[in-house]
Amino acid sequence: MPTERAAGRLSDGMVLLGVRLREIRKERDERLEDVSGSAGLTASYLSDLERGTKLPSLPTLLALADHYGVLVTDLLAVYPFGVATRPRRAGIKPPADGRRRVGG
Repeated sequence: MPTERAAGRLSDGMVLLGVRLREIRKERDERLEDVSGSAGLTASYLSDLERGTKLPSLPTLLALADHYGVLVTDLLAVYPFGVATRPRRAGIKPPADGRRRVGG
C-alpha cells in the first residue's frame, strides 16, 4: 500500500502526464480517435489518460511514444519522481577509504 505522500505524488503525476499527453496531441492537431486508433487504445481510455484519471501501463506508454515518435522518457519528463536515496542501517557507516567490506 503506498504511503500518503507516494499516493499524492502518483496522483499528481497522473494529472501531469495527462496534461503532457494532451499537449502533444494538440500540438500535432490530432483528434483522440486518430491517436487511439494508431496506438491500439480506445478514445475513451485515451481521454481518461489525458484527464489524469487512469494510470497507463508501460506497453500503453510505449504505444503512445511510438505514435508520437518520441521516447517514453519524453512523456514522463513531467512526472514528479523525486530523488531516490538508499536507506542506511542505523549505526553503520561506510569505511573511510570508500571500500566495501565483504561479509560485514
